[in-house]
Order: sequence, then structure tokens, then C-alpha cells
Amino acid sequence: MASLSVEQRRALAAGAVIGRPFGLRLLRQVSGLAEAQALDAIEQALRRGFLDERTDAQAAVQTSTLDDRSLAFHHSYFQRVIYEDQSAIQRRAL
Repeated sequence: MASLSVEQRRALAAGAVIGRPFGLRLLRQVSGLAEAQALDAIEQALRRGFLDERTDAQAAVQTSTLDDRSLAFHHSYFQRVIYEDQSAIQRRAL
């Protein structure tokens, strides 16, 4: 995690707080990142194996968007570690 940018850590922290497959819109709302920052952070997280992109009908229902793509942590361990790395105050602030 130390090698990640502030924006990447914020995006992953927001995803960990969301805790379920999420779309870009929800990630931006929770993280407070601008679209370009969120996209860059997501691309890096995908390349590093933190996140996976899903493209199925179930993902569309879970993200509540018209877009049928969503993001989810590659492994629940990543989500748990990132979630637990934040204080309760940080989680509530997201």
C-alpha cells in the first residue's frame, strides 16, 4: 500500500468501505475523487491485481446503474486489509 498514490489509496479505501461490487459513479461519490483521478486509480488497481472488472447482469443489479460493468476486489482479503487499515473516523468520513 505504501507504493500507491494518495488517490489510489483513497479509491481503494472507498471501495473497501462500499464492500460490494461498485461502479465508477458510486466510487467517485464515496471517494470524492474527480473522474480523471478515479479512472487513473482504478486502472492502476486493476493492473496491480487489487480489483477485477465484472461485466455481467448481476453486477449491473448490484451497482444500480445502467452500465453493466462493475468493480470488485480480486480477493476479499484485499478488501478486509484495506478496510481495517482505516480508522473508524476515516471510514465514516467516506
